[in-house]
Amino acid sequence: LTEQVVKNLCGVVRRELVPGTTHISAMNGYGAVQTGVHRFYQPKLGPKPLGEARFVHLWKKEGDAWRITRVISYSHVALPQ
Repeated sequence: LTEQVVKNLCGVVRRELVPGTTHISAMNGYGAVQTGVHRFYQPKLGPKPLGEARFVHLWKKEGDAWRITRVISYSHVALPQ
């Protein structure tokens, strides 16, 4: 799986947040949860996005640092070309 992700996604597909879709809620004692919508682009195929999906990022605060501990991407759909 890791090999396929590196071969087919890393440096090949770009993900961008859809403006106005992100929402962040505090999780007392842990950090925060961020939700939103992102679009996927494959620059070699042109400037139009290929697909769109919803996401959840679970953020943990450790001291003054924040790190993502879980990433969930779901409801993937292809966009018209």
